[in-house]
Amino acid sequence: MLKRLLIVVAILLGLAALADRFLARAAGEAAGAQVRRVTHTQQAADVKFRGFPFVTQAVGGTFDQVDVVARDVPVEGLQIKRIDAHFSGVHVNLGRALAGDLAAVNTDRAKATARLTYDDLNSYLRRRGSLTVAAAGGRVSISGQVRVNGAMIDGLAMATVTLRPGSIVLQVSEASAGGKPIPASAARLMTVTVPTQGLPFGIALQSVVVEADALIMRGTASGILIPPKKLSG
Repeated sequence: MLKRLLIVVAILLGLAALADRFLARAAGEAAGAQVRRVTHTQQAADVKFRGFPFVTQAVGGTFDQVDVVARDVPVEGLQIKRIDAHFSGVHVNLGRALAGDLAAVNTDRAKATARLTYDDLNSYLRRRGSLTVAAAGGRVSISGQVRVNGAMIDGLAMATVTLRPGSIVLQVSEASAGGKPIPASAARLMTVTVPTQGLPFGIALQSVVVEADALIMRGTASGILIPPKKLSG
């Protein structure tokens, strides 16, 4: 009798766990659609509610951890290939969120990583001139036409990546044309400024790293995750 009871209890617990994960998955899909609207991307974001059980967190209105992946996010004319954000202590009325009506979504703290590929950065630069960037060890190379003594010539520059408020600057440290150095005034024209003040979720960047295929930006966020607004419609 006891053995049968234990089996029944185990089955019920298993079904409860499956139901809990199903609800978490459904909530993640609904939240992904909301994040899509906030980030103005064409793709639904991947949202995962971590922690167990999901139901008790939903009833309490506070989730231990929420992971978000957003792709192809437009930012100030740029396209960010991917943003991975990990939020801790997320406060939200789940019923209103699922209905598409949010007063606000707040988070205690968050970490985020944004990947800006050189392909996407070069697409942005082509709309503004002729410069092209690529990885070059821990720095980036910048190539394109630059005006020297009234003539347009093909230049090549090496630049370091500097993080500034609201932007990333590819600061030229040396530049040449045909193997010969070009004047500093011309080299400065090859400096590239990448706007970042429009990153979603209030992300404040703290570092940027040069990788082979992308600039990797890392930062934190706290306070309002999604600003107060009507998201439905």
